[in-house]
Amino acid sequence: MTNAESIRPRVLVVEDDRASAEALVRILRRLGFDATPAATVHDALKRLPGHQMVILDLMLPDGEGTDLLERIRAQARSVRVAVTTSSGMDSAVVERARRLGPDAIFQKPLQLNELLAWLQKDREANHDK
Repeated sequence: MTNAESIRPRVLVVEDDRASAEALVRILRRLGFDATPAATVHDALKRLPGHQMVILDLMLPDGEGTDLLERIRAQARSVRVAVTTSSGMDSAVVERARRLGPDAIFQKPLQLNELLAWLQKDREANHDK
């Protein structure tokens, strides 16, 4: 592993729509992130260690993304989480997510420039530490 690879921010992309996940992972990798896909809560929990950021869909085949967010917050992990949802912003699942304290919430379809700005801001904040 080169020194440049060792400092690449690690992003876990938790999204069950395969085409969306693959596209986002590809974009993030081209922008210098170490992006890993996960399609379920179970898969995300296995892949979470070592990631600094998570892009988290709320509706997954084996549960809600809030289950993963709750575990991240309960374990006091220093992981930044951006929630993505196609549910209405006033839905019960989005309200539950808000109570768990995500670092950002993005409505689908994603405005890629907003998500990338959030990731870049986090990348610069972590680089300055």
